Amino acid sequence: MDDGSTDRSYELLQHYAAQDSRVRVFRKEHAGLIAALNEGLRLCRAPLVARMDADDIATPERLERQYRRFELDSELWVLGTAEERIDAAGRPRGCPPVITGCDEVVRALREKCVIRHPTVMMRREPILAIGGYRAAYKHAEDYDLWLRVSERGKIDNLDFIGLKYRIHPGSVSERYTARQRISAELARATHEIRLAGQSDPTAGLSKEPDLWTDPLLDNLIPEHVRFFRFVDLAFCAESNDFNEQLVWRLMKDQNKSVVRANRRMWQEALTYIAWARKDWDRLRVASFLAAVRANPGRFLRMSVSYLPQWRSSRQLRHSKI
Repeated sequence: MDDGSTDRSYELLQHYAAQDSRVRVFRKEHAGLIAALNEGLRLCRAPLVARMDADDIATPERLERQYRRFELDSELWVLGTAEERIDAAGRPRGCPPVITGCDEVVRALREKCVIRHPTVMMRREPILAIGGYRAAYKHAEDYDLWLRVSERGKIDNLDFIGLKYRIHPGSVSERYTARQRISAELARATHEIRLAGQSDPTAGLSKEPDLWTDPLLDNLIPEHVRFFRFVDLAFCAESNDFNEQLVWRLMKDQNKSVVRANRRMWQEALTYIAWARKDWDRLRVASFLAAVRANPGRFLRMSVSYLPQWRSSRQLRHSKI
C-alpha cells in the first residue's frame, strides 16, 4: 500500500511485484497510516494477516510459528511475539520480556500496551468487523485495537523472538511520544467505559481529539490533559505567544503519578523552559530547579547534548502533540 509517496517508493514496489506474482501493489492518495492500515486489511485476501514496519527484520520462523498457533485455536484473534531491539546499524540493543497467556495479556493490557504491533498476526475478518484501526487514537491506534479485541476474542503473545525491531530517531514512537501517550490514556479510559456496559464516546470520530479544544479529553482524562498541555506550552517558551501565567499554573497543578509516569518528558519540558527563557525570572528559576531535582545526571546530559540542536529536535518530537 503506497500512501501517496513522493519519492521512488512506488517504482521500487512495482519492480518487486514484477518479479513475484504474490506481490500486489496499490497506490492511494496520502491519508496517513491509519487509513493505509485499514485499506490494506480490506484488500488482503487471506484469513490471516501479518504486519511489520519497513525497517524491521522478521526472523525466519516467525510466520510459521504464528500460523500454527492460529490453527490450534479458532478463537484466537491476535498473536504477537517477543522482539529483539536493534539500533539503526542493526546492532543488538536487548530483548524486552514478553507477557504470554491470554488471561495474563488481557490483565496487562489494562495498564499498558503489551502487544508489539510490528510482530502481530491477526484474523482479518473479526478485526474488520469491530472497525479496524480508529482515527481517534493516532499513534496508539494499535493499543486501542488490542483493547477492543480483548473484549471479544483471544489475544496473546508467543515467547519467541519473531522480529528484530529497529530503534532510531525517526521511529514513530520517538517522534510522536506525546500524542501517542495521550491516545493511549484515552484508549484505557474508553476501554473501562465499554467494560462498564456504556457506549464508547469516541465511536465515529474521524480524527484525534484536540488537546486544547475538545471537552472529551477534559471529561475522560483530565489529569493527563493538564500534563500534556503544560508540555505543549513549555516547548513554545521562545514564542511571543508564550503564556507565562498559564504555564506557571499548570506547572504547580500536576498529578504526581502522571508526572512519574512521564518523568523524562516532564524534565525535558522543564529544561527547555530553563534554557529558552532570556531573563532569570521566577518561572525560569523554578523550571531550572525542578528540572535538576527530577534527575541531575539526565539534566546535565540534556543540557550538553540536546541544546545545540534544540530547535530542530523540538520540532521533531513535539510538533504533533
